[in-house]
Order: sequence, then structure tokens, then C-alpha cells
Amino acid sequence: MRPSKREMIVDQALRVIGEQGVGALTYEMIAEQAALTKAGIVYHFPTKDELLAAVVDKVTREWDEEASGYLTDSFEESSSAERVTAYLQTLLSGKRTSSELVLAAETMAGESRHPAWEHLRSRWVSDEATTVWEQVAILAAVGLWFSDATEYLTLSESTRAEVRAAVRHLPRMS
Repeated sequence: MRPSKREMIVDQALRVIGEQGVGALTYEMIAEQAALTKAGIVYHFPTKDELLAAVVDKVTREWDEEASGYLTDSFEESSSAERVTAYLQTLLSGKRTSSELVLAAETMAGESRHPAWEHLRSRWVSDEATTVWEQVAILAAVGLWFSDATEYLTLSESTRAEVRAAVRHLPRMS
């Protein structure tokens, strides 16, 4: 099935964000890359803020769906530890992209903070129920994502797999 124009616009916007940052996101750039007119983009997203919100919503929805797939029971029936483990699996899956990292960095904090990120985090990682070792594991997983996206450390596939296994083990340290 062919993606809708709205989906194509959101996908192209995420690509532009990954390559040049949120500040470089323009209707003209997306129109060129998506082979659409600027008017066609404005029809779907009258403001840049609406477009950016749609990109964040898409990414956080995909993360949420992926984390749900790691649960053996329904979300409601899963314990806090099971939810954290599923979220951790999502961070460690290797599916997180450099474009998502740039988007997260530019829309998770400050004036640009998008509420979908907080909703995602609070849904999967309860501040009250999360242990210190679960928090360390999440921070380590985010660090690995950063390293993979920026090539901060050049890890072989076998080393990366060992690091992921070690990070998955961290929540059991308590």
C-alpha cells in the first residue's frame, strides 16, 4: 500500500531534521524532496509547528507500538519492571535512528518541548516505581543510541551485541 501524502510529508520532514536539524525544516525543502508543491504541504500542515508535532507524534507512536510488542501481557496487566524492560528493549533494538536522535534532542526540552515525549516516557518509565538500576540501564541505552548515531565509538557488531546484553542485565543488579 502506498503511503499517504501526509505520511510522505512527515517522513521527509524527519529526514530533513536528521540531516540538517529542526531549524532547517522548511516547506520548500520538504516539497522538493517529497515531489509535492508547497501548497500541498501547507494544505496538510498549515504551520511548521503542526508539521513538527506530527513528526514527533509519529516517532513516539512507533516507539510505543514497538515497546508494546515486547510485553507478554497487555500494558495494563504488565508490571512496572516489565514495562521498563520493554521500553529498554525498544531503545536497544537498533531501530532508533540518527534522525530520531536529532528530533528528540531538539524537541524534548526547553521551549520546544513536545508533550508526546513526556507522555511516552511516563507511560513506560514510572518515576516512583523505577529502580536506580533500571534508570542506569535506560541512560546507558540512550548513550548507546547516541554513540551509534554519531559514531562516537566505533563498535563491531559483536561488541555492540555484548554491550546491549550488558545493558539489558543492568536492571537485575538491584
